[in-house]
Amino acid sequence: SFSQEASGGITISGGTVNIDTTGAGFKANGVFDTEHYTATSSGVYIIGSPDDAIHSDNSLSITGGNLSIAASADALTAAKDLLITGMPSISVKSCYEGIEGGHIEIGESGSAVGPTIVICSHDDGINASSHTVSYAYDDETERTYLKKSVLRGRNTCSIFSGSVEIDINSTEVQNVKLADSSIDYAASGNGIHCDGSLDIEGGTVFIYGQSAGENSPIDADGGFRLGKNGRVLAAGCDLNNQTTPSTGSGAFLAYTGSEASVVAMTAPTPSAKSGEESSQSGGQISKNSFGSTNGQDQDLEETEDSPIATSIPAGTYFKVADGAENTLISKQLPHESTYVFYASPKLVKDSTYFISTSEKTEVVEAIDEEISIPSIANAKVSGVPKKEAYTGEEIEPSVVVQLDSKTLKEDTDYTVTYKDNVEIGDATVYITGIDRFSGRITKTFPIVESKNNDADIDSEEDEDSSSDSDDESTDEESSDKSSGEKSISSATISGVPVEATFAGKAITPKITVAYGSKKLTQDTHYTVSYKSNTNVGTATIEISGKESGGYTGSVSKTFSIVPKEVTPTVTLSQKAFVYDGSVKQPSLSVEVNSTKITTSADKPAYYTATYAKGCKKAGVYTVKVSLKGNFSGSQTVSFVIKPKATALSTVSAGTAAFTAEWDSQKEQTSGYELQYSLDRGFGTAETIQIQDPSAVRQEVPELESEKTYFVRIRCFKNTDQGTCYSDWSDIAAVRTN
Repeated sequence: SFSQEASGGITISGGTVNIDTTGAGFKANGVFDTEHYTATSSGVYIIGSPDDAIHSDNSLSITGGNLSIAASADALTAAKDLLITGMPSISVKSCYEGIEGGHIEIGESGSAVGPTIVICSHDDGINASSHTVSYAYDDETERTYLKKSVLRGRNTCSIFSGSVEIDINSTEVQNVKLADSSIDYAASGNGIHCDGSLDIEGGTVFIYGQSAGENSPIDADGGFRLGKNGRVLAAGCDLNNQTTPSTGSGAFLAYTGSEASVVAMTAPTPSAKSGEESSQSGGQISKNSFGSTNGQDQDLEETEDSPIATSIPAGTYFKVADGAENTLISKQLPHESTYVFYASPKLVKDSTYFISTSEKTEVVEAIDEEISIPSIANAKVSGVPKKEAYTGEEIEPSVVVQLDSKTLKEDTDYTVTYKDNVEIGDATVYITGIDRFSGRITKTFPIVESKNNDADIDSEEDEDSSSDSDDESTDEESSDKSSGEKSISSATISGVPVEATFAGKAITPKITVAYGSKKLTQDTHYTVSYKSNTNVGTATIEISGKESGGYTGSVSKTFSIVPKEVTPTVTLSQKAFVYDGSVKQPSLSVEVNSTKITTSADKPAYYTATYAKGCKKAGVYTVKVSLKGNFSGSQTVSFVIKPKATALSTVSAGTAAFTAEWDSQKEQTSGYELQYSLDRGFGTAETIQIQDPSAVRQEVPELESEKTYFVRIRCFKNTDQGTCYSDWSDIAAVRTN
């Protein structure tokens, strides 16, 4: 049945949703001869169902529930943001494209759980597209389609957590029977396609792409970023080297059946040279035999001019194991493949891995020194005490880590964890590289019984540490002790962020204060106060020493509060106007999280509105609302200026026919639509489109005799944004002879 597409956005937060639009299949509005296919305003004939299973001209948010979808068009489509968070389960059994949106996000950053998504598609599994053309029914008669063109925003896709599995079944040939012929077709699409960038930060992604052709498992025109927590298996063909990441911090393995290497990302990946033997130190690639296309084993041979791209048969199990033969992944590839891409947090440089396919095994060592992740194991570490006095509390010395004379940042370049750091005995400090750094450093220090908690806590100097740095620290402590006071300005402050996102409340970062190797206690050794720490701008943290705790002085630290990105809710005072030659700009009501905001720039949060040019002639116009102050983000809504209506002047009966006449209405009009039906409610009706705005008369022949027909007329205007219609005229009744 007829339904308007969502212009205000769709949210699914739970429940069970089962949608099957495949019954519509290939159709031409119920008419199956080529002379009567219904055409759009641009003259394009519709032979397929235009119905997406779930479609929004605005945004689509899915945070929960179980969705099962089979669609003759797209499964999930949103012109703007398409966000899938929480733990919904989405199964797309068949579709043209699986998930399509202007900006797509799956999962949540830092989350260990997320959505479960399985897609079987005939075109792109996931498509972050800048432009789409969709068709929608004109009205409840479902006989005429409107063509709609939607321009989108960022055209990016980000996967943070959860599980995504995409299958492009290009090997199974489909057949569509027509009246006098049939059409054979097979799936052809990318697993994930982005007109912008693709960021796989985390989660698990399985892509089974097409076996041959120019489409690849991953195609990101704006670049593919692989994060260190992303786990990806992408198989198919990669003719144009599109699947290879361009940046990121993850490690991956690219396997062509004849060669492979592990690459650790810290910079844009250099172009791979097919068939070129690596001359870098650190490992080598040994080659083996593999099943040929006729099912027999063959030895891989490679000439200087033409390296062999070996095909991996459908049904093959692809397995990667580490040097201890622990399986990292083992998956059956459903389609023939010439390329397999595998990324995992467990892949590290300078380690041996075993790739096995069927009975064959290849030993691969990571060798790419140029873009390998630096190991923190070679860093200089200072601040670990030679010994610490027992306090009954956790002892967490503040360490300084330097690599190649550069001081690294805690929680940005490395993390620090402690073990056995309360009771008397040996405590352990673990310094682990993150993001751009790999490896781990382990340091120990003894916790000893002491009569004085300040007894002998000299720092251990790393044998490679800079003497200048250590001398400076010692001088500061000596100066403080000699004066009998310890100034908090000499302390090390950590935990102050570079920036934080506006949260609607005061932001109070948890900081750590250490004096030398001693971690100080808030409200005992120092106090913390905040200033300007709620709204967007520069926030200040004031750390003041407490004389009662043995510390004096103060120190200030600052951080930036940046706007929170949200999508505002925009309501127009009027969505439709009638052309009268004047400019039409409806007023707006804008809300963020159910709180109304205004255009007052003196408020912490406000907005600006940008109307499309013109807003005078008949057509569809947009207004873009952009958030300012504490929020960022935008929302674009549309309104229509309709042509003036016309009226039927006479409707005269004829033999099994009638003739309609109407008032000429040429202003902002491309033509007229005359509609007639035996049903006064026009539940089933015939429509005649008259392309001449000067016409004032239309004869309608070949009707039933002695029947009462109900007649109405309206004007239409063709524009670049689609077709605009006037209101219908009053209904006239005529009885044929």
